[in-house]
Amino acid sequence: MVTLFGNDGSAARPEGSIEVHKVCWWKHNSKLGQYSFAKVHRLSDNKRNIDEPKIIDDYNILVKELDILKVAIIDGL
Repeated sequence: MVTLFGNDGSAARPEGSIEVHKVCWWKHNSKLGQYSFAKVHRLSDNKRNIDEPKIIDDYNILVKELDILKVAIIDGL
């Protein structure tokens, strides 16, 4: 996921026009997981800081944790 758009330019989308800024990774302690996908999905929230956002800093990104499910935030390329 971190390298998803690395070296992925094309005629329709120039190199560097799309990037993975951060990856939020929650690792369960079992294959079944201790929480449902929906509950984990609701742990992140993105809000616009302005009417027409153009860059990542135009968003307020909030990432939460659950008691026994911690999040690792990994920088993209």
